[in-house]
Amino acid sequence: MRIWSVRSFFCTGLQVALICSSPFALFSQNTSKASPAAAPLQPYGGCPAPSQEGINICGVGNGVGITSPFQMVAAGTSGRGQVQLMELWADGKKLSQTEGTPFNEPIALEVGTHELTFVEHDVTGAEVKSTPIQVIVQFAGSGDGDCPVPDAPGVHVCEPVNASGCQSSGDTVAFIAAGKGKSGTVSRMELWTSGTKLANFPGDRFYTNVLNQFYPTVTFWINEVDSKGDSIASSPIVVGGPC
Repeated sequence: MRIWSVRSFFCTGLQVALICSSPFALFSQNTSKASPAAAPLQPYGGCPAPSQEGINICGVGNGVGITSPFQMVAAGTSGRGQVQLMELWADGKKLSQTEGTPFNEPIALEVGTHELTFVEHDVTGAEVKSTPIQVIVQFAGSGDGDCPVPDAPGVHVCEPVNASGCQSSGDTVAFIAAGKGKSGTVSRMELWTSGTKLANFPGDRFYTNVLNQFYPTVTFWINEVDSKGDSIASSPIVVGGPC
């Protein structure tokens, strides 16, 4: 089933999350080799904070259709003090919050249209709200995607499989993976592309959906990082192809 959604997971402005006004941003540094690329790391999650007070949303665009859970990324700047935490509100209820900035979390919502708003709080007690955006959840997955942990140390990628078929910009790409530690228990899983860490996921598995902005072809890597700091990267995951 093909899902259309925001055209860019890294955007600028408030169309972000994939169509926004800032880039696709999900993550940053890594232990071991996050990917073969040696390029400088981009802002965590590919989402830079605005130069002036405000919130840059980079994970889902306004009016976009997407599959749940989906990755929401946003970075904030305060005009008064350091950003202390960021909250995500959906339909008038707080869904999640993270310390500091950026916010980079998989979000699960029921099928239907939802209004999302970010709220940034700084150390002075001041707050800034983003302009609300609407997302249309067309399909809702559940659990962790039923992806088993591999028998040997490494990363088991259940989705996506290397795909040579057409993958248009704006299509939803599901990422479902599980890891086994090289020398300890898995502390987190990381999603990378071209020297940019898109996201961190605590524990040994994760399930999220992102919008494909890297048309026509993009290569991803998934790392498991264990409790002793060792890391194993998956084989390159090539998504997309000419349409």
